Amino acid sequence: MQDTKKDAGLAPEQPSGVKQGKKKFYEKVHTILYFYFLLTGLLFLVTAFGFLLFSIVFQLSSEEHQGTVVEVIRERDREVGGYLYRPRIEFLDSAGHERFFTSSLASYPQLYSVGDQVSVLDNRIITGWARVNNFAELWFSLVFFTGGLVCIVLFWYLPWYLPRLFRFFERT
Repeated sequence: MQDTKKDAGLAPEQPSGVKQGKKKFYEKVHTILYFYFLLTGLLFLVTAFGFLLFSIVFQLSSEEHQGTVVEVIRERDREVGGYLYRPRIEFLDSAGHERFFTSSLASYPQLYSVGDQVSVLDNRIITGWARVNNFAELWFSLVFFTGGLVCIVLFWYLPWYLPRLFRFFERT
């Protein structure tokens, strides 16, 4: 039987031990990757939930004020080599004290110019904690980590487990 396979140009069958060894290896790799992506996904989920709570508590404990951009700080972007711009903002708090802060979000191109009026959220609980009242400043971290979680689910779990799920329902 072996000779006819060689004559027909077919590869000889591998011993079943080799197939079982490869199968066990792939199962181990799959298990390791499964737990790696599971832990990474859980980390992203917990981090996103933390940012959600932080943003909600920050907004509930803040007062809105009008601020003025007094300076635009240009800083070097280490990754790309270009420049990023952060506004330095001045506003009066509820006690009438003049306060300054630099935005935590840098951008290119420059979003603000000197003299622009912006809405500022000033935290009443933590003195010195202020942010520009816009979507990017308040929700960027949450969107980033939620997007990472969605990518993990879409590109890892669904391609691996949908076929298994379909096979399970085909058997029943």
